[in-house]
Amino acid sequence: MNQSAPASFVYDPPVDPYLQVLHRDEELLVVDKPSGLLSVPGKAAEHSDCLESRAQAAWPEARIVHRLDMDTSGVMVLAMNPAAHRHLGLQFERRKTRKSYIAEVWGLMSADEGEVDLPLICDWPNRPKQMVSFEHGKPALTRWQVLERRERTTRVRL
Repeated sequence: MNQSAPASFVYDPPVDPYLQVLHRDEELLVVDKPSGLLSVPGKAAEHSDCLESRAQAAWPEARIVHRLDMDTSGVMVLAMNPAAHRHLGLQFERRKTRKSYIAEVWGLMSADEGEVDLPLICDWPNRPKQMVSFEHGKPALTRWQVLERRERTTRVRL
């Protein structure tokens, strides 16, 4: 089964600002990734523009430690040397890093807060989607809190 992007998909990454640096030192490069920009290059040549290549154009030693989905905006941390890359990678692997997301979901959520505690695994035929698997999934705990209820949607912190 062919899982390529729909024919109507055209990758048009934002270019202003081209790369917004929030912090840089000898160990870390912290940048603001806009929605619409890939974290790492896609397979197709036209998908080579990404946060990683933009950062490496200015700092060739910069290495991606984690990713955000193309449509997700947010802060990303890159390592500036091999020791920092190892250390940061272990923090993500051992789940020492806490992440917070703001999302707008369809519908009006009745509760003000809650949590989802289910084991997740990559849904390979439908990447990058995840699925619940009690047999093979990794523990995944998401706490959520309503920030605002709008006419047809709810804004939540995850």
